[in-house]
Amino acid sequence: MARATSIVPVVLGDKDNEALTKTYNDGHVSDIVEPGAGAGGRDRVTEIKCFTPTRTTRSAGRGTRKGGGNPLSNGHTHAFGNTLEKLVWENAGVRERGRAADGKFCHKTGKGWVEPHRGFYDDAIRVKRNDFVLCLYESFGGGFSPPAVKTLNRHAKQAKVHDRTSYTSRVHKNFKSHHAQKISLAVVKGEGDSVKAAAARLKAEQVIRDSLNPPGA
Repeated sequence: MARATSIVPVVLGDKDNEALTKTYNDGHVSDIVEPGAGAGGRDRVTEIKCFTPTRTTRSAGRGTRKGGGNPLSNGHTHAFGNTLEKLVWENAGVRERGRAADGKFCHKTGKGWVEPHRGFYDDAIRVKRNDFVLCLYESFGGGFSPPAVKTLNRHAKQAKVHDRTSYTSRVHKNFKSHHAQKISLAVVKGEGDSVKAAAARLKAEQVIRDSLNPPGA
């Protein structure tokens, strides 16, 4: 999608080659870099995540007296409530909110103290002044988080001027629906592959256990 609307080569991050995106964000490999595509000609760096909303661990967000408030898992009341807040904290970081004397931040009241935190993209955001985008998708149905929807809409707007998308379907689709379907399909297929791999691993482990402890031994 990024390549379809970009007029310059798009850089894809490589975990085995940190130098490839170090110029744009030092300390953490970016997933996608669009040179000069940000506001005012700044570079745009993108982090892409695909998480399951049914997390096995849950954060109550109570925080500590020393560190202030923590991200909260609240998927039972808010869309992307189990995934997005923590990802923003980890990647974009947060500014200080309130005062330590106010006590730790409470999600219910919106009051209290949050300690400042520098995320993985602190160099890109604070030092290099690049535009940072966090695209989160959830595995159930390939759900688009609000930042991911905003990214899709931005590229769809750019596509009205420059679009190199290869529309393979016989039925004509516009840019937005075409790429939304492609991304959702990739998310769902990827989750399916992960489930199959996990099932195969568990089966192999069971075979090994059975061989070490045969019936009647």
